[in-house]
Amino acid sequence: MAGFNAIAVECQPGKIDFCIRSGYLDIKVDNLDDVIEEINATKRKGQLLSVGLLGNAIDILEDLQSREILPDVLTNQTSLTVRFADICPDYGALHNGKTVNKAILNA
Repeated sequence: MAGFNAIAVECQPGKIDFCIRSGYLDIKVDNLDDVIEEINATKRKGQLLSVGLLGNAIDILEDLQSREILPDVLTNQTSLTVRFADICPDYGALHNGKTVNKAILNA
């Protein structure tokens, strides 16, 4: 993937699965510790990895910051042209089975 390791944070598990089936992502991992472990293992082999992680990107970025890990590249793939969007709950809520609610975004 473009010459670097990638963590794709997504709050909808089905989207991660689709990206793996389509070849956009290599694997899906359940938590940031496993992401870091997988990427480090792949780096030691001189290879690259793209990982799908279920979560809220803000929570994951805060966790990365607390570990003093700075991404080389950061991008947001969310469409801002859509009036309705899934609002992603925090990481803990996702893993505790809470429902993702719909909200109207003001343009």
